[in-house]
Amino acid sequence: MASRSLKLILTVGAMLTVATTRLGAEDALVEGPLAPLATALGFSKFQMDLFLQEISTVVSDPSSINGVVKGQCTSGPKCAKQAYMNLHWLLHQHRILPADVTWQRGAAARQYITNFLRNTAVPHLISSNVTGRCLEWDVKPGSYTSNAACQVTDGITYTEQSKQFGTSRAAAGVNSGTQFFGDIHNFSSTFPELVGAYDVVFCTQVFEHLHDPFQAAREIFNIVRPGGKVIVTAPHISPEHGVPYDFFRYTHRGLMTVFEKAGFSVHTIEKEGNVANVVAMFEGMDIHISPLLVTTDKSGDDKGTPYGNYLHLNMIVSKPM
Repeated sequence: MASRSLKLILTVGAMLTVATTRLGAEDALVEGPLAPLATALGFSKFQMDLFLQEISTVVSDPSSINGVVKGQCTSGPKCAKQAYMNLHWLLHQHRILPADVTWQRGAAARQYITNFLRNTAVPHLISSNVTGRCLEWDVKPGSYTSNAACQVTDGITYTEQSKQFGTSRAAAGVNSGTQFFGDIHNFSSTFPELVGAYDVVFCTQVFEHLHDPFQAAREIFNIVRPGGKVIVTAPHISPEHGVPYDFFRYTHRGLMTVFEKAGFSVHTIEKEGNVANVVAMFEGMDIHISPLLVTTDKSGDDKGTPYGNYLHLNMIVSKPM
């Protein structure tokens, strides 16, 4: 009996020793020339070993490095750029990238929109005393206006179903009024009682899904009262989504033109995002890391110029009195 107990104790002790050794390896820091790279990657020695093993596997086939640019750099920054480009090429060649093939509605873009609504749009509405009856497009009423002091919030949902088209029902949500079912392209003729009815209309990430955005803007102009506001966000760069109802991407000037031709005056328009957000989105990393890349930079690119790789546009427009 004693020998069995001793054997059990030794077995458990051995298992603990192995586990402790493994944990120690996972937590151990890299030393030597690779230490700065491991620090930059956030890797322990155990993770660095896994990474180097994978790279060794990738380059073991000479044909796998076709397209890799041989060392031509002459400075630290240039060599860092070349290293990134070559690694990017290799990981795509071996289907390691993109990281996640399922796009999940752009985490960075959604965070930018939330920040814009909270920090810019809602304070503007309150300071302008434009907070009466609101309409939210294609989201649950109250999703964006719960903090905007809207007294009543209606919703509009697109439908092609003949039995539902042109109908309405009571909406559920914060300060909710009525949920309307129809098409924004002919909204004011479908619901003539809503002409000039709204103080604020929220249109977030919906204008890319409209086959005639100019007509849609005119319809919004019809249902907004004089002095009313429209809060708009629209993508400049994003993967195709909502197929087959995905038609357009917008530039700064393009989105302004759609609403100016309808009769609105542009109060504010902002470019959101930068090249890091764009790369993260198309590499499948958007849902994982791009919220960390969200900045307050309004320049549209990393150089502070008015052009560049930005994600989307935020805009506030007014209907003249």
